[in-house]
Amino acid sequence: FFCLFYRWKEKPTFKFSLCIGIVWCIAGFYKSPYIVPTVAIVAFFPWKDLFQSLTSEQRWHRLKPYYGFLSILILLVYLFQITKYKTNYTSVLYQTNDVFDPSYWQRLYNIGYFPDNYTFFLSGLGIFGLAFLWFQRERLFWLVYLLSLGVYFLVFSYLLANHSYYQMPYLPLVVFCISIAIYYPLYTLGKWIGFPLRFLVFFIFVFSWGDIQQSINRQFDTQFFGIDFAGEYIREFSKPEERFMQSTLGQHIGICHYAQRFCTSFRHSEKDFREYENQFGSRFLYLQAESLQKVMKSESWSYVKQTYGVVQIGLFQQGEKLYPKHFVMQKGVGYSWENIQKQPNFRNKQREYELTHGKLPFLLLEYPK
Repeated sequence: FFCLFYRWKEKPTFKFSLCIGIVWCIAGFYKSPYIVPTVAIVAFFPWKDLFQSLTSEQRWHRLKPYYGFLSILILLVYLFQITKYKTNYTSVLYQTNDVFDPSYWQRLYNIGYFPDNYTFFLSGLGIFGLAFLWFQRERLFWLVYLLSLGVYFLVFSYLLANHSYYQMPYLPLVVFCISIAIYYPLYTLGKWIGFPLRFLVFFIFVFSWGDIQQSINRQFDTQFFGIDFAGEYIREFSKPEERFMQSTLGQHIGICHYAQRFCTSFRHSEKDFREYENQFGSRFLYLQAESLQKVMKSESWSYVKQTYGVVQIGLFQQGEKLYPKHFVMQKGVGYSWENIQKQPNFRNKQREYELTHGKLPFLLLEYPK
């Protein structure tokens, strides 16, 4: 986007402005928060020329290089529509109070998004590099880019705390700050002693290796426990043409892949739930433990309790306690939801997941068939 904009500034044409608008829309349709940093173009937009063109007698001809920017209206209209009709979407998305809560920042730190993406050492260099932004030729651009980060955190704090890739729009800023934090001291010191010190850049990786190794370990240990075993169970006891419903968060949707069956999200309306059953012969439910609270508040839950039984429970051990990870339910088969509290006669299976610090035992309780 920024490269195209620089080309347009050098050679203002309708073609370039149209391409810029289309690229902006594509980024916004993919992830609407990604367009926030583009506000930085206000720092070097040719406002004076635009105003002169607007007041000129040949305004329609002089404004031709700007017409392509009208293509951004495609995305703006779309965003207006979803914020108008999807109030539940916007209520979750725009939680501006989070950034003023210290526990929010503690949560970000505990998740490890920042050290995973940049490492602590490079993050420190990036903060140090902020001081050099003022000495850049395009300093106004970088400063507006930096200020937009505050808006980004304020508006999209919920997304930043749930997905690491929402840091991507500001990756160029972080990389640039790290680069100038390394370049300027080494260049100045090398010039002072009369010997180039650029080779010292390779030692940056030495200082960062500890954080890099921890990041690799965290990536390896990020596994979605139980979805493979639950998927295998559904695949074994369902027909190839069957579909099932699931209530999961994030990547646990992989249950559909392991089951090798088409699936859809849990239907909270009893009418929609029954219609899906009748249309696709759905007999199985996959419920992730973290989503249970929402499911149990739905209209269809009373119907589920009456007609579905628990056929598999996945539990993982943390310390000396077992915690539920998922529940698989089947229509007309299994233990009722109330009876699973009474320790029914489940068949026990033990599986293991390999982590960097050892193996994690995973317990499966299955209804005997």
